Parts: sequence; C-alpha cells; structure tokens
Amino acid sequence: MAADSAGSPRQPPGDMLPRDNNLLSSVISTNNSVYLYTPTELLSQRANLNASGNWFTVSKSNRPNDAYFSIEQDGSTDSSMDGWPSESYVELQKAKRLLVGFGNVDPQMRAYNFSGDESLVFPAGYLSSAARLTASATAAQSIGQYNNSWALSNIASTSTPAMLDEVGNITACGASPFLNQTLNNTDAGTNYVPYQNFVYAHVWSWSGAREPMYANSSSQDNGQEFSCAAVNATSGGWQAVNCNNAHHGACRVGTKPYDWRITGQEGIYRRIDAGCPDGSTFDVPRTALENTYLLNTWRDHLRSNDDPDSDDRLLWVNFNDLDTTACWVIGQNATCQYQPGSPVDKGRAIIVPTVAGIVVLVLAVLTIFTKCAANRQNSKRRRRRADDGFNYEGVPS
Repeated sequence: MAADSAGSPRQPPGDMLPRDNNLLSSVISTNNSVYLYTPTELLSQRANLNASGNWFTVSKSNRPNDAYFSIEQDGSTDSSMDGWPSESYVELQKAKRLLVGFGNVDPQMRAYNFSGDESLVFPAGYLSSAARLTASATAAQSIGQYNNSWALSNIASTSTPAMLDEVGNITACGASPFLNQTLNNTDAGTNYVPYQNFVYAHVWSWSGAREPMYANSSSQDNGQEFSCAAVNATSGGWQAVNCNNAHHGACRVGTKPYDWRITGQEGIYRRIDAGCPDGSTFDVPRTALENTYLLNTWRDHLRSNDDPDSDDRLLWVNFNDLDTTACWVIGQNATCQYQPGSPVDKGRAIIVPTVAGIVVLVLAVLTIFTKCAANRQNSKRRRRRADDGFNYEGVPS
C-alpha cells in the first residue's frame, strides 16, 4: 500500500490518506456490493446459527459440517466463535461470490482508517496467515481440532518433478497449493503442459485428476452405468464403478472428520449403508486430509484381513451421479441441485407434452370433420325435399 519506492518508503501525511468515499471498502463496494460476503454478515450468522435462513435452517445440502468448528449453546440458541458457512450456502443460498481481506500492510500505512473498512473488509490475518510447512514422513497423527483458518507457506523445491511430488504430498496432508511463479521459464500460453501437470498434482479425489476414471469401462455389463464412486487402495484416488458391484463401504464415526470404519461385509452401493458399524454412517471424504485418513484405514483393513483369493481394492464412498448424469452428489438417494434433470429426463419432459398436444390436435380435427360431415348430410336432405315439392314456410316465390 506504500506509494514510495521499496527502498525508502515514507509515511504519507495524514491528510493524504484515503477518507470517506475513497476508503478501500467504498471503492470495492461500488460495483460489487451485492456479491460481497462481509465480516458483518459472518458475525451476525455466527451469533445465531438457528435463525431463519441461517446455516442450520436451510436445506441439508447447503449446511456446513459442524464437525469443523466449535458450537456454544445458550438455551435454544446455537452460536459459534470460529465457524464458517459452507461454499454452497454462500454461493447458492446467499448468491455471494467475493470475500475481501487485507494482506500485508506496510508500517507507513498504519494511520489508515481500517475501522472504516471493517464492515466490508476482513482484517489482516483473518482470512490467511503465514505458517511454516514441512513435508516429511514422521507418522505423526496429531492434527488441529478445527479447520477454521487458512495458512500460507512457500514450497522450497525449484525443479518441476520434485515440486509436483511435493505438491501431491502436501495436498494429501490437507494443504491447497497455488501457483504464483513461472514454470520451466515459459508461460502457459506458450507451453501449458507444466501448468496442467501442476493442477493434476494437487487433485486429491478422482484418479488421474480427470472425473471420472471408469473401472473396467470396456465391459459395461447390460448397459449399466458407472455412476458410483469408490476409493482405489492402490492409486489412492477415486474411480467410477458399476453400482451393482459388491465392495466394502466407508463409514464415518459420528461427525468426526478423521475417524473411519470399514463395513464387515461387501455389498452393492444402494445397500452398503446397512453394513456400517454402530455409531457410524456411510459417508464420503470432504477434504484431502479426510481422504488420506480413510485411505490409510482402508489399507490397514486390507493388510489385517488379507485374503489371497480376493483382489478387490475398491471401497464404496457415498458419492454418485445416479439422479443426473455427470452431476455427482452426496447421498444414496440425493438429487442434483444444479440442474432440473438429466438429458433423458429433459427428453421425456419434451415428449410427454408433445404427445399430449398431438392427441388433442387429432381429437379436434376429428370433431371438425364429424360436424362438417353432419352438416353436409343435412344440406343434401333439405335439397332433396325441395325438389320433391315439399312446401316450406316463408315468403311466397
């Protein structure tokens, strides 16, 4: 924010600092006010989680997972000091798209009126903070109780292959890398491949970074779609599997993010939830770190229950696109919330009213033809009677 050179910046006079309509919050909100998710909204929603239209009173698909933040109860009011709404709540429920926060602030700008921005702009260190990050295999199992903040750290590796390996390992530990440097001394417009590989390296869900990777896609028995997701113990990623195949299932203990159990028996996707041990439910990892814990649990299960006659490395997770093709949702009977229906359903929706319209048109045409035929017969009958000499009432001719 300093206007002087980086070598010897000077503190601007007080009367030169932005004021009133020139504050950053005013400038940003001029064209973006309807899209801003603000500190004021966050604090208001944290104060009463059960208020109408708030985090816990909307549809289940838009609610946050309360396993990631603390909740305090005061009578019938639930509140939180560190909670955050889900992305779907902010984007779909509230139609917000933008969060704004201060990053590093030069000492020369300490006299700036930060309080004038506090209703719209998050303070420095609130959305992100610096942290040391070490990639190592210590087998440590201790983690923070709540994932309620963001941390930034630099990756030391400079060579692309080493960096990609480190990105994958760091992602598995729950960090989300982002790129702010040039790869291989070339930009993406000249050679996009290094940047594509970087993106693939930090995708933790679908195997090969492409959704979905089909298992045995060349042998789709009886036309069955591969619409259910399973974790592959070998690759560590997910792949789309025939929902009628039998596999073990992933069960979350209570609402704990990192505590998983495996069903005792194999089963098809639609029924595998019945095999979860008491106190656990059929679920799916929501973060890379959760997926790492589930993967380790699944591999431990395979080692401790080694069956030389079994080569099944797949584990059901509660994720599918059964309702609408290519719209993957959580829940065995969940519906797609992003579009009204699959292309097949849309085709049916068009065909049904079209057929009904054709039927109505045919009936209308038949009715018209019937009336016309009756009128023609009556006209002929009247003409024959006149020729035979019948007298009709009226004006004499």
